[in-house]
Amino acid sequence: MVGSVVATARASGLESVVVVLGFHSDEVSEAVGDSAVIAQNTEPELGNMSSLLVGIDAVGDVDGVVVLLADMPGIRSDVILDLVDGFAQSGARCGWVEYSDGRGHPIALSLPLLEDVRTLAGTKPLWSFFSGLPDGDGFAMQANSPRPPDINTPADYHRAKERDPGPGSTDDGSALGPLRDSSESGARS
Repeated sequence: MVGSVVATARASGLESVVVVLGFHSDEVSEAVGDSAVIAQNTEPELGNMSSLLVGIDAVGDVDGVVVLLADMPGIRSDVILDLVDGFAQSGARCGWVEYSDGRGHPIALSLPLLEDVRTLAGTKPLWSFFSGLPDGDGFAMQANSPRPPDINTPADYHRAKERDPGPGSTDDGSALGPLRDSSESGARS
């Protein structure tokens, strides 16, 4: 799955792609190959925020970052592109996608916001942080589709695979690759 997410990120025109590895990093690294910069989270048990911080450190000198989840391969490249364009034009400090059934990934974080993010803790702290932002600090890109499925188990994967059989099967920029290990969801890009 992570290979599909990296391919989608590349297709969207992002300047660089960083994949943060945690659990089962050898298998995930093999799937990524040389298609992205690899960063190692030595403490993945600390959760998603620890992976985000490792990724932020790995990107270097940038104006902002786009965060994709390796367990959400249904995100389309046009959604990433629309988010990046709208976010850049808005002047907001962060952005996300507002799907027909709620808020979701990918998210965009501006350089000034990256330092604030370092202080966050708890479960899903970014969403809580976004909810408390003053008007104008957040940009919600509207998508006329439901959120892509979050694939956390082999059963989730098989349900999603039935909807999207894989690369080359659709023209919407999304694809599901082979399930290497259900733990790939620990990798973040």
